[in-house]
Amino acid sequence: MGRSTYRTNYRLSPRNARGFSLFELMLVTAIAGIIAAIAMPRFAGAIARTRLERAVHRLTEDIDLVRNAARAASATKILVFDASTASYSADGVLSRDLSREPFAVAMPAVTFQGNRYVAFDGYGMPAATGLVSIRSGKFVRVITLSSATGEVSIGAITVDNGPLIVPEPFEGPVIVEITPIIKPGNFVLTLPEEEPELESPVIITGGGSLPLN
Repeated sequence: MGRSTYRTNYRLSPRNARGFSLFELMLVTAIAGIIAAIAMPRFAGAIARTRLERAVHRLTEDIDLVRNAARAASATKILVFDASTASYSADGVLSRDLSREPFAVAMPAVTFQGNRYVAFDGYGMPAATGLVSIRSGKFVRVITLSSATGEVSIGAITVDNGPLIVPEPFEGPVIVEITPIIKPGNFVLTLPEEEPELESPVIITGGGSLPLN
């Protein structure tokens, strides 16, 4: 007994072959734009925080490297900072530029009792207490070095131009490059939102307040 084969041919009619309308395309594009607008700042913030943490870790490691080099040589080693280029160096030990990848950070403030350098004696002890601030995007961390203990401490991350705190007690003036707020002790220096054009760094030397117009 033979089998009958039934073949059905189904062709999509032009009426069923419907694409996206212009309104639908515009709606999808608008939704994608909203999602991107929400995600991009968070993504950029995550990159900035990663760069900040990487730079802070590198600087603390390099401070220990110079300290250990001074101990090994039983001789003074000087670590010199250049805040304008976010770099530092110690002759015969290291040279580092944090403004370049993979760090790409800024160095808003550096001071070691009014100087841009710190000397480690033959025992690895720093001659001055000081701080270095590191900035990536809107995130800032301050690294402090104690001349009493030789220890390095890392401050909490401040966001949206938060204050840079100088630990108490602190000796000597604080040299500020361009930073929104600096608070050494009871001294508060507030700068405008736009960076002013200064011929030389601002030096904070005492208490009180100094508004800049």
